[in-house]
Amino acid sequence: MDDSSEFKGYEASILADRLSLFSLGLLILYIAAAVAGLLPPAFLNTAWQLKAIRTILDSAFLPLLALGLLHLAAYLDPQNLVLQNRRKLAARLAILAVLGFLLFIPLQVTAAWRTVAAANANASRQLARANETFNILRDIIVQAPTLEDLQQRLDNQQNRGVRLNLEEKGVSLEQTKQELLEQLVVVRDAVIARVSKPDRQETEALARETVRVVISSLALALAFSAGAQRKGSTVPLLVEWHTMLSLRSPRAALAEAADASELAYLSRLAPNDEDGSAASAPPPP
Repeated sequence: MDDSSEFKGYEASILADRLSLFSLGLLILYIAAAVAGLLPPAFLNTAWQLKAIRTILDSAFLPLLALGLLHLAAYLDPQNLVLQNRRKLAARLAILAVLGFLLFIPLQVTAAWRTVAAANANASRQLARANETFNILRDIIVQAPTLEDLQQRLDNQQNRGVRLNLEEKGVSLEQTKQELLEQLVVVRDAVIARVSKPDRQETEALARETVRVVISSLALALAFSAGAQRKGSTVPLLVEWHTMLSLRSPRAALAEAADASELAYLSRLAPNDEDGSAASAPPPP
């Protein structure tokens, strides 16, 4: 019977070592994938921030699985001090992972808002530039004294990206101006319709990605908190949070108030030191 127990303990120790190696391999794989996706770094760039968050979240199941395997390995071989110390270290580092995933939520929201704001600002600049160009061209058309002068002035404005041709316009100056102004209005409306609206599909995709990041970050923070543990604590971080929230709940406050009322009632039943007689008290309400 003792030999069987020793053999099972030996098998558990071997399995624990294998799980520890699996955990280490998953962690190295995650670090390699994260580093490859984050290079070159550009911490102040909004697009890089969104890419970094997406890269870290997409492979975050690897360190989570590694943490779970390490806890299991430490449970299977409680006598292995090296393995126990490694589990404690991983539990401390998991606290940083929890805080990091929670930090991803405001960072993602802020980066997404900046991206949309930058797109709107760029559209506004293009719209203002287009209106300026069309106002200049309209003034040129209206103020031109002759067809030759009109053609020359329009040729000088070709660098603005709008070209109006006089070859197929009216023979008279007024008719030519009228047709050019009508053509200019059509071009202006087309340009304004194109630049005044940022890409809706990109905005919707960014909104969906932000929702995914928020939900994934909360889930990962919750999962890592189950394996995280502060130094000197005997329970995981998730249990500490649950206990703290339970103590601050209205039900806990009512229970504490009831205990205080019961203590006050019992204190009235205690004997009086001055006369040595027991004080009578009415029953509690």
